[in-house]
Amino acid sequence: MLILIFTPLVDMFDAPDGNAYELNRKINQRNETFARANPFGFTDIPRSTQKAKGVYRIAVLGDSFIWGDGLPYEKVWSHKLETKLRAQHHPVEVLSWGHNGWSTLDEYNFYQQHGKDYDIDLLIIAWVDNDPDMGKIPVVPAGDPQKQYPLIYKVSPSLAQTLLNNANNDLYNNWLQKIYSDSNLNDYKKLLSDFRKTLAQNKTPVLVVMTPGQFDSRTRRNFEMAEPLILQANFNCLNLYGLTEKQLENYSSAQIHANPVNGHPGDLMTGVFAEDVKVYLEGKGYPLVGE
Repeated sequence: MLILIFTPLVDMFDAPDGNAYELNRKINQRNETFARANPFGFTDIPRSTQKAKGVYRIAVLGDSFIWGDGLPYEKVWSHKLETKLRAQHHPVEVLSWGHNGWSTLDEYNFYQQHGKDYDIDLLIIAWVDNDPDMGKIPVVPAGDPQKQYPLIYKVSPSLAQTLLNNANNDLYNNWLQKIYSDSNLNDYKKLLSDFRKTLAQNKTPVLVVMTPGQFDSRTRRNFEMAEPLILQANFNCLNLYGLTEKQLENYSSAQIHANPVNGHPGDLMTGVFAEDVKVYLEGKGYPLVGE
């Protein structure tokens, strides 16, 4: 009976034309190849520090949502935003500044070291709910499926990887809960304040766009806890949790994610992000015209 149950699992994860992990690897390999041409490793074309005359330049600063983990880089929402804005407000540039694993602290450091030197008209901080990571709470290690599940790995490496991912998801959720502790959020409040002051000193207009990766009670709670801190630091803020959830309520989790084994925002979700940000910028009277 065990064989009858287990065999379909092996087929599902290891069929030559259905290995979702291989698909995910190839997507990221292509993204990495593209990013090597960028001086900062971003999935964006190299940009000059000075914009061309008449161009309105936006920089979107974020993490793997902007780098494009598991999703072809051209489907990332910042690239889609550039396409949408250029169609109606040419010439507009949208620079994509993102790295896997970056937090607000990493983004602040990049802005101080490099981002402030770019001639931008608007900085968009692409916020996600693990951004309050201040680096003081150990991050969950990825682990090795071959060591963790040696017997299963011999039969199906992909199934072993899936089991490891499930275990790490539990550990990640525990870690995420810790970064929403009072002590960590107090540190995060100071970081937000320092970031906002630095942007003001450099006369850089800024908008925080809060982008969800999934819709559940934990993520909603994290957004509800973080948004007041962002507003208290005097950032303009667009919280896309409720709006995106409503627009995608008829789609399954699998349909909105990057690919079958990667829970980052997929093509549907990034399309919603890009459109909602475009509508917001137009509705709030951002000039979208360069000098």
